[in-house]
Amino acid sequence: MFDKFSISARRVVFWARYEAGRLGFEAIKSEHLLLGFIQEDQGDVPTILRDRGIDRVISPIAAAMPSEKQFLDSETAIKFRVEFSAPGPLNDPLASSVDMPLSEDAASALMAGQGHAHGATVGRLHLLWGLLENGESRLARFAVECGVTKELVENAIRGEDVL
Repeated sequence: MFDKFSISARRVVFWARYEAGRLGFEAIKSEHLLLGFIQEDQGDVPTILRDRGIDRVISPIAAAMPSEKQFLDSETAIKFRVEFSAPGPLNDPLASSVDMPLSEDAASALMAGQGHAHGATVGRLHLLWGLLENGESRLARFAVECGVTKELVENAIRGEDVL
């Protein structure tokens, strides 16, 4: 499924898996995909690495890499994080080595994003568009309240390279 995904889109799924496990869920849900998108979009990798004490190794590498355009402004990203970072049903975070399936809503969002790419490489904005496809979901309604609509994402997809 992920062979047509850009590196950035694959990292969104990776970060979604990380967030789901960290929050104590047994499956990746659509809100975890949103958190993964934010993680990839906002470039918080150094923060996580700093928490693990290895930022001194990665900082020179990150500095040498070209930075990608952010889609969300920091204030909107924070609103999303606060709204969708609720702890899951497990008491402890899940180890990253544990296999984690996609929930039905997450799989649906990924498929919608992939369909929206029309056979081209699936970028992270396609994944965000897929998350907004179900306009009745809590996630989509909150996104609209924050000014993030499918039309806005669509315009961004048309106006820039696949991220």
